[in-house]
Amino acid sequence: MLCVCRPSDGTAALRLRRRPPVIVVGAGVGGLSVATRLARAGGRVTLLEQTDTLGGRLCETRLGGGEGAMAGSSGGAVASADGAADTGGVGPFRFELGPSLYLLPEIYERTFAQLGERLGDWLDLRRVDPNYTVYFDDDAPREPLVVTASVEEMAASLGSAAYKRWLSFLASANVAFEVGFRSFVDRRGFPGRLTEVPDLLRMCFALGGNPLAPMDGWLRSVFRGLDKAGGTGTDGAGVVTEERLRAMASFQNLYVGLSPYSSPATFALLSSLEAKQGVFYPVGGMVRVAEALATIAERSGVTTRTSTRVTAVMPSADGKTAIGVTLSDGTFLPADVVVSNVDLPTAEASLLPTAGSVTPNNNPADPLVAASPPLPNRGIKPGRRYSSGVVSFLFATDQVWPQLSHHTIFAVTSSAEARRGAWEGLFEPGLHLPSPCNFYVHSPARTDASAAPPGGDAIMVLVPVGHLADDGEEGATPPAAALRELEARARATVVDRFEAAGMIGFAASIVSERAFTPAMWRARYGLARGAAFGLAHDALQLSLFRQGPRDAELTNVYHVGASARPGNGVPLVLIGAEHVAATVVERTPGLAEGAGVTASAGGVTQSERQ
Repeated sequence: MLCVCRPSDGTAALRLRRRPPVIVVGAGVGGLSVATRLARAGGRVTLLEQTDTLGGRLCETRLGGGEGAMAGSSGGAVASADGAADTGGVGPFRFELGPSLYLLPEIYERTFAQLGERLGDWLDLRRVDPNYTVYFDDDAPREPLVVTASVEEMAASLGSAAYKRWLSFLASANVAFEVGFRSFVDRRGFPGRLTEVPDLLRMCFALGGNPLAPMDGWLRSVFRGLDKAGGTGTDGAGVVTEERLRAMASFQNLYVGLSPYSSPATFALLSSLEAKQGVFYPVGGMVRVAEALATIAERSGVTTRTSTRVTAVMPSADGKTAIGVTLSDGTFLPADVVVSNVDLPTAEASLLPTAGSVTPNNNPADPLVAASPPLPNRGIKPGRRYSSGVVSFLFATDQVWPQLSHHTIFAVTSSAEARRGAWEGLFEPGLHLPSPCNFYVHSPARTDASAAPPGGDAIMVLVPVGHLADDGEEGATPPAAALRELEARARATVVDRFEAAGMIGFAASIVSERAFTPAMWRARYGLARGAAFGLAHDALQLSLFRQGPRDAELTNVYHVGASARPGNGVPLVLIGAEHVAATVVERTPGLAEGAGVTASAGGVTQSERQ
């Protein structure tokens, strides 16, 4: 297809340019962002989504008004016969089913700006205050610790000795952010400037010598020696203990499905983000981000097809590139570029052909192809580590529960052994539910009244559990009775901890509820093992050690999403989309830099690109 294009430098000269066909598989935030960038760069982009909503896991569910549609960027019911994938519901109570934290606002602002938009025209952001509340289960007084951005309030809550340790921890966490994030996450390629060596050494020193060593070992050294009074004298007496501080400093691991006993110390940067930049929430919910990106994609010329399942990426006759994709109805769609926003292990196991696979004559309609069995897929790559599974509960209640803040953590701190035990078994097949267990609660009506009707509350609870096994292995498809039993045990744990926190009568206040297990995450979103956060972020799968933008076998296939580089969480996926689009533009004739794509995305010079 030819189009007449006006150069971005504003001159009147016209040139003919072929618009290369691009297919993006998966309409999560990564797929939406990269599709828009490539359309603005001159690509003829088709975005294919297997569900009937856009935004992927960035979606909402409603309860309280009967059965109906899951609210995504376009609404609609779930097109699946698998009951585990039925996430429908309508009503006045709104819940985030996926991401619920709005961190790193600068990345959202940059993404929208590069797409030619102003963030403030799309989102009404509110500051979340307090940042979060933490409940403990030890024998010290049961008052929760409220974490705020106020220095005075934190000093009063922790006591002088504990507060000094906390400030020391945050200072180190800030180094992890300023050096680790800027050098290894928010840029393409490996750090290579000699001027960066002092900063890298500074990060190593700040994080106990090895920023890739497990976080808990470093935290033990940071908080060692604090007695149960939280310092000398009466300040903070009985409120702060070493176990509590270690739990406070590492509970953010819940957000990425990791254990502080295996996640790198660099993940302390999450605490720095919350303390320095604050925590935000868009009015109307996180789904508003997906809706905005979907609308911008449409305005940019992206053709979107929902309820469309891709069954294979088709290789060329020489097996070195992809020539397009095949749909579940047998239709072949040609493409010069294929970008996969499918969970990486799932794409490898079900979409991508093994090395050496070919399509004779580059023609899927060739009789040789029609008479041949489907091309073998790459299968499950051994040695990969996965994040935890989760059981999510959505509770619509007929009263407001003031014990909960917008973000609330229920942490296990009764002993060092119990705290470690609360993380064991979560990163293995088997749907293990620790007892006792940590869990996270999201109650957005504290910041956005539209999340629940007056006098009611919309409460989402996320309980980490073990994930499923690989397809074909025992534990890959647990019976429905086992999933219901898991839900019942997790629900009882949550209600008991709520009651202990003073939420007497919580169960009786529930007017509607739903529960989702790892089976839903696999059935609806194609997440390998039902691991809600994708591949784990241990030292060997962290940032630059994850799958890069380019596929290992097919040179015009690219990967974006939570299991690809740089990692999970909406801001990181948006960064990944920025890097992928820049790489595609550099390598694809007919695409032009600018208009949402820059060759130096993330501040990287030409010599540092991969």
